[in-house]
Amino acid sequence: MIPALIVMLSMLSMAKAQENFSGIYTLDANKTQHIDAPLEIIASKLKISQTNTTIIIQRTTGERVITDTLSLDGMQKTSITPTGRTKVAGITWSADKKQLIEVAKNSTREDANTPDYTIKETWSLSVDGKTLTIVQFWDWESRPDYTFSLVYNKQ
Repeated sequence: MIPALIVMLSMLSMAKAQENFSGIYTLDANKTQHIDAPLEIIASKLKISQTNTTIIIQRTTGERVITDTLSLDGMQKTSITPTGRTKVAGITWSADKKQLIEVAKNSTREDANTPDYTIKETWSLSVDGKTLTIVQFWDWESRPDYTFSLVYNKQ
């Protein structure tokens, strides 16, 4: 009985705990690397609510607030963006449950079936949980690709 209990406790301690990204974050413009893109196109504030199965991401850019509710199992969700694009997005955990990886495929404004660009975001928290870093890779169909490194401070 005792050896079985020891094994079970060992297995529980080895289980990977997932990060919790819940909180309100503001963009740290001094630490953010955004090439020549204006800061106005980058979310200045993030409000994140996370459960074991879903994440709600509220992105504030200027006066515009966009909310995405995504399943943490990678199931894709289709929506229409404020600019009229069709967006197919999903989010999954990294193997160690320390990072989230969101992939969003966006169509052209003219045709929902014509791909325009894909954004892959890799989210990670600092050890103290006070800094959220999101590395965005933009893969364009007709333009040069680029990468942003966005840094947010938890309020």
